[in-house]
Amino acid sequence: DEPQETETAWMIGYRVGTPQGAVRYFEVHEEFPSQTNPSQAIEVGLASRVYSFGEHPFTYNENAGTMTKWSVDKSTLEISVAGIVSFASQGFSGLAGGPPIFLSETQAFVSNLREGVVLEWNPSIMEITTVHNVDPLPSLGDGYESGFYGEWNKYASSDGKVVMAVEHYAPDACCDEEFLAQPDGAIVAVFDPASGTIQYNQDDRLYSTHDDLLYDPVTDTYYAPPADGNSIASEYFGEELIENPFVLLRLNDDGSFDPNFALNLEDHVSIDYFSDADFIFDNKLVFTYIENVDYSTSFAERWNWFGTLPPDAIKTVAIDINTGEVLPFNGFNEFPFGWYLNSVDGVNYFDGTSSDGADNGILRQDGFDSFTTLTTNDNGDFRWVGKLWGD
Repeated sequence: DEPQETETAWMIGYRVGTPQGAVRYFEVHEEFPSQTNPSQAIEVGLASRVYSFGEHPFTYNENAGTMTKWSVDKSTLEISVAGIVSFASQGFSGLAGGPPIFLSETQAFVSNLREGVVLEWNPSIMEITTVHNVDPLPSLGDGYESGFYGEWNKYASSDGKVVMAVEHYAPDACCDEEFLAQPDGAIVAVFDPASGTIQYNQDDRLYSTHDDLLYDPVTDTYYAPPADGNSIASEYFGEELIENPFVLLRLNDDGSFDPNFALNLEDHVSIDYFSDADFIFDNKLVFTYIENVDYSTSFAERWNWFGTLPPDAIKTVAIDINTGEVLPFNGFNEFPFGWYLNSVDGVNYFDGTSSDGADNGILRQDGFDSFTTLTTNDNGDFRWVGKLWGD
């Protein structure tokens, strides 16, 4: 008898902390297990990332600069290596440019906009097809060069272009105006695969966007949220220089900023530290912030307060982005901290973390504040969830 194929296959990626660093694993199951088990998972090691596209898991080794494609047997779910492509010859290693984006079975991209390079590769044959030399990110000046400045997650626009939010962190030194030679506000990069060119859209209504966009699955709209580093810039460089640290902007389909929308979150809640924009669902933004932070007078000791706050100091609320109404949010009751993982078939999935950081769960969003825990992990946190096949 021919073995029966499984109806569905889910890939779960997570990391486990060790004295040497975070070790990445992934598992494949027909249904979500009650708990993950590293002893039955594929270990991909330190300095690695896990993704999936179509029916294949993909893993990236930061040190070697290599992307590995894996095959999964549809009957036994046995996992094997299907191919490897190296990006190292083009100077790709570490975390340059963030995760890949897959536009089709034969077209995918990785980027390093600080160096002005976008690599196009074919996931089907696991080969680089084109090296696109593009205009690099605008220079920010000496005060920013050693800090984080770049793109991370990538999204496909309706016309087949690649849209990337670009984050620039607070300057490395404080606190003269000379260190504020940043470009004119938030940056979104739009790469055109057809022409091999890039366009940088900028908007001075926000100091810096986060390096990830927010997607509202109900309205099919992308937003650029504030970066957490904006809080540091505003605190130490002053509101007269950083006038717009906590503004939410909306994007048009082509990756340009919508000139008719800007929501200043500080008009509705008192923010000392903006921690994270969790998600947007049906025109409601859920975000986490701290109302009162006792910042040090020393810029060098600006993070001394972090990790010493009582649990009730960290606040998660929702705000209706059309009316400005602030709403309570209790969706992350079991796991107070939620981090977006991926969207599958129009449904958002999150890694939920307990208040003490000891336990994690994959949360499926069923509504604005309705979540279902699909599996748990008491060894580490989740980094990916993807459906390889099935309805």
